Amino acid sequence: MINPTRDQERRFFEYCLKTIGNRKIILREQGLGSASAVALGKMIAGNENFSHLDIGKNNLGNHGLSILLQRGLRVNCNLVHLDIGSNDVTDEGCIKLFKLIETHPTLTSLVVANHDRLHRNRMNDRSCQALGELIQKN
Repeated sequence: MINPTRDQERRFFEYCLKTIGNRKIILREQGLGSASAVALGKMIAGNENFSHLDIGKNNLGNHGLSILLQRGLRVNCNLVHLDIGSNDVTDEGCIKLFKLIETHPTLTSLVVANHDRLHRNRMNDRSCQALGELIQKN
């Protein structure tokens, strides 16, 4: 939740580049919040060399997910798997995500489930309705 310095952002990019392997980025349980989503969004937008993004068990919340959607997922057309489980996402964030996926050309696998009791995602009727609409359209 602390705003990163330029040097911290650079080190985060370097760390992320080291975790890229076999077309996957796995940043599970890294304490990522909305400030990290800015850097991650930039990395996703500028790197078409991966297809799998696992950021489960972090603390993105609706704000961080929204940043990631706007800055990264809208631009990246190679992503086929996304795991955002256990990220404190509520209806608001899930609905935005499902609306984006309706027009995303490659995303075929999505995990929004809770991996444990920490940072649980909370969906209710509205997000379930949006998920139903997504399934009908795509």
